[in-house]
Amino acid sequence: MIVYNRLWKMLKEKNIKPSQLYILCHVHPNTINKMKNGENIETNSIDKICEFLKCQPGDIMNYIN
Repeated sequence: MIVYNRLWKMLKEKNIKPSQLYILCHVHPNTINKMKNGENIETNSIDKICEFLKCQPGDIMNYIN
């Protein structure tokens, strides 16, 4: 399963609330909810988030068995 704990930690360090992320990155609010619940999201959403945060996908997510 893909988890986004690294993303939430990064947002906290940058003083960005998860609820602000969809506005800043132009992704749908449901996408953020899916990420919180460990559900699948589309790679274009990951692309938008990484572009905004200037990071790599591995910086915001990881796989756990």
